[in-house]
Amino acid sequence: ELMDKFKYNPYYVACIDPDYNLETAYYQNQELKPGDPVQFSKRWPSSPITAYGYNWVEESDFQPGNEVGAQILEEKLKVYLEANMRINSHTNLPGAVAWNDYHPHVPIEHFQAGIFDKLETYQGIDGIYLAGDGMSMESMEYSCQYSKQLVDQYF
Repeated sequence: ELMDKFKYNPYYVACIDPDYNLETAYYQNQELKPGDPVQFSKRWPSSPITAYGYNWVEESDFQPGNEVGAQILEEKLKVYLEANMRINSHTNLPGAVAWNDYHPHVPIEHFQAGIFDKLETYQGIDGIYLAGDGMSMESMEYSCQYSKQLVDQYF
């Protein structure tokens, strides 16, 4: 019953190569609107720009092998880059990926009602342990920290 409280978002990762030399960069979208990417990053001058986002396309539109969905994603990315990042020309690199059920999270009312405290009481019962994004919010740091504490406590 508690796990039924979790919601999920479609999530995507795509890589683009701007047609000019952009040095290393990190762009966090501070005014996120539905369908906008969350962030862009370019770790090294020779690497592509990686775009991350939630709910940019309907999950049914972009599945592996769905060329129409891939075209929708590429067009939305093009429009966003031109309007917000002044990137007028780029190449979409192969390998964009989307997941339907990503970012496990609970609505605020369940968080405030103590869902995580309730889930904690089930840790270790029948040898089952809950870890990952669902128990630690979406942050690699928090997920690793939570998992380490779980191991330290139970193993």
